[in-house]
Amino acid sequence: MFRTILLFAAALSGLIAQQLANIEGEVVDSAGNGVSNMTAVLCLNGVCGEQVQIHSGRFRFLLGVARGNYTVQVHSIVGEMLVSQPVFVDINQPPVRLILPESAIVIVKGNAGSQISIRRLSHHPPKAAAKELERALESFRKNDPQVGAVHLEKALAADPAFPDAHYLLGLMLEANGANEKALSHLEDAAPEFPKAHIYAAKILSRTGHEAEAKSHLRKYLLTGDTAYREKVVSFLRPAK
Repeated sequence: MFRTILLFAAALSGLIAQQLANIEGEVVDSAGNGVSNMTAVLCLNGVCGEQVQIHSGRFRFLLGVARGNYTVQVHSIVGEMLVSQPVFVDINQPPVRLILPESAIVIVKGNAGSQISIRRLSHHPPKAAAKELERALESFRKNDPQVGAVHLEKALAADPAFPDAHYLLGLMLEANGANEKALSHLEDAAPEFPKAHIYAAKILSRTGHEAEAKSHLRKYLLTGDTAYREKVVSFLRPAK
């Protein structure tokens, strides 16, 4: 009898070992760099369960799961889903690789007020452009926005895709009433700076383009940024 129990236990243990698998993997940006300050979430049939922190782009769910179809999600530190990927789990499960969209927002330094896009994190401006941006910021600190604008123009000449320069120049032009030029720079910056949508909407509303202004506000809500979310939702909500 005792020998039978041992054999049954051994067989059951072997069956469980065959049926259960651990899921691990990595989360990277579009350039292949590992990211942190996020959470990996395991879901089955629309119900999400185990959550683990992502460190240096790596994660590993501690609980073994049965063979089958699952979904692995990546959430920001404020709980917003950034990417979701179906995974078929089997014995000897290979690592899962999730690539964040460039428009995804992540939280830096654990500060919910400091939000930045994956694309901006991945953008590395040439030294000449970065230097001109530093000079522009120094000019703004000295209350000399005109000189600062010249440096921003030089930064964009060195790197036409430099989102920081587009954003700052758009803000400065908007404050000076140069609506058309400001709108162009803010729209270039919007994929990396969600708040650019807010300023773009302000310009469009001021110039009588209400439909386009609301379109920018809706785009802002899709970015994951939370700074103006409640105000924007309240503004867009239909009047009763």
